[in-house]
Order: sequence, then structure tokens, then C-alpha cells
Amino acid sequence: MRQTLVRQNMLLVMAAFVALFAVVFWSVSAYQRTQRDIFMTMLAEEVAHAYQDHGGTPEDFVIAWQTDSGRRITVLDAQGIVLADTHDGTVGTDKHERPEIADPGTVHTRRSDTIGIELLYIATVMDDGTIIRVSVPMESQASAYSEMVITVVLVG
Repeated sequence: MRQTLVRQNMLLVMAAFVALFAVVFWSVSAYQRTQRDIFMTMLAEEVAHAYQDHGGTPEDFVIAWQTDSGRRITVLDAQGIVLADTHDGTVGTDKHERPEIADPGTVHTRRSDTIGIELLYIATVMDDGTIIRVSVPMESQASAYSEMVITVVLVG
């Protein structure tokens, strides 16, 4: 009888630990998604403000934004046709059906056909109808998330 009671208590403690870990994992995941969306929105606003202040061509603008950070900037016309891109010299490509273009202001994740990696995307429609799309590699966001999960596991 005593062994049965001890076994049941151990199972109860293990179930409680698993439930706690699941709640913490879900909370960290939700927090990470929120922070990712805030980061992408701020980045899109920064690029949009810079585009408004830029007096040159879309090509000049994306050349000025080419960095080693992996950020990708695309300038599109109101119909979703590429005018300039930091990672693709081809202009005239129709991107109007891409989720971030169809739903501006919302963060989307997908694999880039152009550069072949997972990216986070967000687009902003400017007052003149021009669309500014910003993307960053998902791996940089995923590595931060992985570090958080490892910390939670080690602490738990």
C-alpha cells in the first residue's frame, strides 16, 4: 500500500513538472513571437522613414541599405512590381501575391525563393503607394529562441 502511494505521488510530481514545463515553454514561445513582431515592425518603420527622407531612386536607396546584417530591403510599386532589391538585381518581378505584400504590416515567415533561406518578412505601404518590404534571416531569431529554451530546461 505504501509503495503504491509513493508511486502515485511520484507520478503526480512528474506530471506537475511536465505541465509546468509545457506552460513555461508555451509562455516563452508566445513572448518570443511578440518580441519578433515588435522587432520587425520597428525595423519596417525605420526603413520606411529612411525611404521618405531619401531623395534618390529606389536603386540608390537599396544600395545605401546593403549591409552584412543579412537584412533584405525590397522597394515595390503600388502593384507589387519590384523596383529595387538589396539581394536581387532583377527588377520588374511581380510579388503582389506574396503574403507580406497582400497583408502589409503583418509579420510572415517563409523560405525566400531568391536567396534560399527562411526569412521573416514585413511590408509597409507608403503614402505614395510604394511598398517597402523588409526581411531578416529567421536563423538569427531562432538562435535567440533556442538559447532561451536551453536556459529554461537547465534551470528547470
